[in-house]
Amino acid sequence: MKHLRVDMVLGPPCPQAARMMAHLSTIYSIPWIGWGFVTSADFALVAKYPYATTIIAPSRTFV
Repeated sequence: MKHLRVDMVLGPPCPQAARMMAHLSTIYSIPWIGWGFVTSADFALVAKYPYATTIIAPSRTFV
């Protein structure tokens, strides 16, 4: 991430990989946007994950 001059990271949509990405975004100070089934309340902890943001589609799209 550091050598490729990454501006931001989108995904991954699975919770286990998302947690790793949230940690890496904090280490490298790069914004990370989680989507899909990334619904853990931990990602809302700004002190722990200051560069993490999660989005979720409206429930109608999962039908």
